[in-house]
This record gives sequence, C-alpha cells and structure tokens, in this order.
Amino acid sequence: MKTIEEIVKDFLQEKLKIPVLFEVPARTIPEKFIVLERVGLGERDHVKTLSLAVQSISTRSRYDADILDHITRDVIHDIVFLPEISGIYLSASYDHTDTSTGRYRYQSVYDISYV
Repeated sequence: MKTIEEIVKDFLQEKLKIPVLFEVPARTIPEKFIVLERVGLGERDHVKTLSLAVQSISTRSRYDADILDHITRDVIHDIVFLPEISGIYLSASYDHTDTSTGRYRYQSVYDISYV
C-alpha cells in the first residue's frame, strides 16, 4: 500500500514529466524539479489530513521556478479525482529561494484530505 506522499509524488511526476523527489539530490541536480516535504499530519472524525510543502526548484532562474510553481498549482488540484483524495486546499505560496546554494525555489503548502 502506498503512502499519501507516494500517491502525490506519482501523480505529479506523471502530470509534470519532471523529477518529483522527497529530498534535494546530493550529486546530480536536475535543471528543474519538485521536492515534497510533509510538514504536518492530522486526523479528525476519521478524515486524515496531510500538510504538504511542494517546492518548485530551478537552477536557472527565479522566473523558471515561479513558472514551475504556477504549473504545479494548476495541475495538483486535479488530484481530487483520485479515489484516495477527498480534498485539497492551498494554504500558502511564497518565494523560498535558497541563497546559499543558488537554487531558486517557490514553495506552496497544501492541506490534503484523504482516506
């Protein structure tokens, strides 16, 4: 059985056709990629909720990272059509560039309800 994080990863990778990872690679860095990070988990009345940070990263420019973030935000809302997902809500979206590495990054945080 897949975890909810694996379901989201597989969905985004299939739709975006770029690497979707759970951490930044140590060696070969793709030009653009997505990193998923669980930032919270909860349950209420038998409905589980995942708070998930979706980081859109580009090594080229802040603009490329911003465009990737917009595309990802458009695509991820279709995840509600999967049988495991009952809702998705954008909680926050902001520039999260890592100046120490020179990687441009936008981060959107979602609350995903699932069964």
